[in-house]
Formats: sequence, C-alpha cells, structure tokens
Amino acid sequence: MPEIFVALDARVEWQKMTNPFGAKDEKKPEKEKPKSMGEFIAKVIQMPGTKIHGQ
Repeated sequence: MPEIFVALDARVEWQKMTNPFGAKDEKKPEKEKPKSMGEFIAKVIQMPGTKIHGQ
C-alpha cells in the first residue's frame, strides 16, 4: 500500500515539474523583513552598489 502513495506522489511531482503553464497554487516566498532598524541598516550597508559598502 505505501508503494501506491509513493508512486502517486511521484506522478504529481512529475506533472508539476513538466507543466508548461506553471503551477496555479505555487506561492512566491515572502521577503524576510528585518526585525529592527539596526538589522535593516546593517543589511543596507552590506549590499553591493551602495556608497558605504566596502569602507
């Protein structure tokens, strides 16, 4: 019996991977929000392309 469930799950995954129109229920991951202003500033400073980066 477990083999049937594994086979069905594999088939569903295969259909999701090979669907030319994309999955409708696929959700985009949310961006991680900084918990504090200090984390936000540290993240901005570490971003390439900022004038402060690399000092």
